[in-house]
Amino acid sequence: MGKNKQDIFKREITPRGFVLFKFKDENNQSCSLQESSAVEEEALIWLGVNQAIPLSKDTLSTRMHLTQSQAKQIADELSYFAKHGKLKMESESLTYEPIAKEEPVI
Repeated sequence: MGKNKQDIFKREITPRGFVLFKFKDENNQSCSLQESSAVEEEALIWLGVNQAIPLSKDTLSTRMHLTQSQAKQIADELSYFAKHGKLKMESESLTYEPIAKEEPVI
């Protein structure tokens, strides 16, 4: 990608220590790419929409609607996973930080 590459991912670490990328597709649908906790011979990931959206009374949308640039960035991440068996983090300093609980206002 060129100089103006915009990272579509919000990169996080889950409470269990797995890499999680959150992003929105072209329809503003919440999607994610996440390392799986399943223990298999090969590493596994999850990729897709986070919640099905009704299209009509009897139909749900469970697919992402991606632009060419979104697809390229996801393809780059999938290529890294295919080679290394894990998702990459852009910053080594990115770690899981629990959200502080707010004190009730009295």
